[in-house]
Amino acid sequence: MKAKYRYELYITLTIIFCMVVVGCGSTNAQKGAIGGAAAGVPNTKPTVKATTPVTRDVTLTWDDVPGATSYNIYWSDKPGVTKNNGTKISNAQNPHKIAELKKGKKYYFVVTAVNASGESKGSEEISITVGK
Repeated sequence: MKAKYRYELYITLTIIFCMVVVGCGSTNAQKGAIGGAAAGVPNTKPTVKATTPVTRDVTLTWDDVPGATSYNIYWSDKPGVTKNNGTKISNAQNPHKIAELKKGKKYYFVVTAVNASGESKGSEEISITVGK
């Protein structure tokens, strides 16, 4: 009798370990979904738009990305802005206003989508000249 109970206990513990620790072959969608999409880094880049400012402010808007819980903005006064070389604004809300920029100067912007699994690739870069 003791051997039977040990065997059943071993199988039960193996199943629990498999389900809790390693996921036992579950797909990403089964392990947890965010906003109806499989958990993971958002694979869709935001589409960004900017208002043409007559002031020293720029307001950026973008299309929401499924599964994103927040957004980061990277900006620079030089073209080719990326996550590595731009000034980062974390947890940006849509729309996002950037104030007190230099009038007559051109700025470049990229937006990324973020969730618990990481950060998406950057959007297409957009540029805007402030105060025109």
